[in-house]
Amino acid sequence: MRPRLWSGAGARPLNFTVRRPAQRMRFQLIIQLPGDASADLDTLVALEEELMGRLGPGAEVDGHDIGACQGNIFVLTDSPADTFAHIRPLLLQNGLLGVARVAYRNLKGGKFTVLWPESFPGQFVVA
Repeated sequence: MRPRLWSGAGARPLNFTVRRPAQRMRFQLIIQLPGDASADLDTLVALEEELMGRLGPGAEVDGHDIGACQGNIFVLTDSPADTFAHIRPLLLQNGLLGVARVAYRNLKGGKFTVLWPESFPGQFVVA
């Protein structure tokens, strides 16, 4: 389970659970959106719920977190590129593709590989 995150002064902790995947996945894909907990939690949770209904058998939503400047949705998958191909239309439909960052890494750790935007110049960081 990931640690509880706090948002803003005097806020309560954001709680979420992490389910064990039905099958063993090798990669963690992260959909990262700009924003903060007070303004964008509803958007993040709505997107997460839509993803749960759309992902195929090779991927599973693993929860989310949100902080001061970004929100993340975590997806376990064996095929990051194929999973992103399923997610991309949903981001476009919701007007989020232009602001989203999507990257993945091996579940054992290591450096992130950015899938979107294709010409991402920086380093992908989960804060």
